[in-house]
Amino acid sequence: MKILVVEDSRSTYHLPVEQVERLGATALSASTGDEALEKFARTRPDLVLLDLALPDMDGFLLAQRIRATETPGEWTPIIFLASREDEASIEKGIAAGGDDYLLKPVSEIVLGAKVRAMQRIVLMRSSLIGLTRKLDAANQELVRISSSDGLTGVANRRYFDEATTSSCTTTPTAIRPATTACAGSPGPFVNTLNVRPTSWRATAARNSPSSCPKRPSAAR
Repeated sequence: MKILVVEDSRSTYHLPVEQVERLGATALSASTGDEALEKFARTRPDLVLLDLALPDMDGFLLAQRIRATETPGEWTPIIFLASREDEASIEKGIAAGGDDYLLKPVSEIVLGAKVRAMQRIVLMRSSLIGLTRKLDAANQELVRISSSDGLTGVANRRYFDEATTSSCTTTPTAIRPATTACAGSPGPFVNTLNVRPTSWRATAARNSPSSCPKRPSAAR
């Protein structure tokens, strides 16, 4: 396990580094924000111990820049090292991308407990990511199997039905009133309901003399 220790104070600089090494981890050290960014990009440590007070930038800004260099799905635990504990700094540190706080001087027992806790979180997260990828692959295989013939491997009817459904759109057409002209009537009869007669009785009723005026007979 690689742990990047970013500490500016010369009086306490070697203490967290020695504690990390006694935990069996590899300690990488940096005393400025720029040096820390360079080592983080080059070594990709498993955890970062970050002092809040640095000569070129504060720890909050450095945490934000570290998070900005991570690729999607990547996460490196960041534990801030602070000389005093106050709620405003804790809230600001978590918002900047930090995950936990340690008070200086750092207790080796507390540091070891924090490191083990972060290791468990990293392992659980990696397992979940791996399981999610396996589930995605299984779902894609199920979709492929359900859309093709098991013997020939040719796309089946379901595949074409889904492709047709996704590519076709239905455009409703306007309903126009039907017209029926009576012989000798001044104009067409407008059927505004667009309902056709359903039987010969209805047809006979509409064509009866009472509904259509008679055509005048030619003079002889």
